[in-house]
Amino acid sequence: MVKAKDGTRIRIRALQPEDEDGLKRFYGRLSQSTMFLRFGRHKESVSEEWIERLIGMNHNGNIAVAAIGDASHDEILGIAAVVFDEKRRRGETSVLVADQSQGKGIGRIVLEHAVSLARERGMESLWALIDVENTPARNLAKKLGFVSASPPAFGQQEFELRF
Repeated sequence: MVKAKDGTRIRIRALQPEDEDGLKRFYGRLSQSTMFLRFGRHKESVSEEWIERLIGMNHNGNIAVAAIGDASHDEILGIAAVVFDEKRRRGETSVLVADQSQGKGIGRIVLEHAVSLARERGMESLWALIDVENTPARNLAKKLGFVSASPPAFGQQEFELRF
C-alpha cells in the first residue's frame, strides 16, 4: 500500500482477467482531452480487443500494472504498461491516469513500479513517445530519468531511460 500526494491509499498490482469491467469503467471515465493525449487522436472509447490485450500483457512477457484505490477495492485510478522488444532488450512504456486522479502523483507511482519490474527483467532501456502538449507526462518522464531521444516531430517526442 502506498499513498498519493493527497493521502489517497492505493495498491499497485498486475492487471488481471477480473479487471475487465474495471478497465471498461476506467476508460469510460476518461475525458476526450486525456484520450487524445494518450492515443494521439480522438477516441470515444477503447475496443474489447484493447482491454483483452492489456489484461493479457502480464501473461505474454510484458507488463501491465494498475493503481487501485483502497477506498473502492476495484476502482482503477491509473495504469502503466511496458511492451518488450526482447531482441533489442528495450521496452516501450506508457502511463494513463483517470482525470479525477491526475496531479496526485499516481502516474509517478504506477510508472515507477513498471520501470522497476522492467529493470528486474533485464531490460537495458525503456522509451516513451509523448505528445508535445502533454506537459505533465513530459515532466514525469524527466523526473524519472528519461531524456529526450529525438527532437519533436509530428506532435510527439521520444524519451528514453537507460538502466
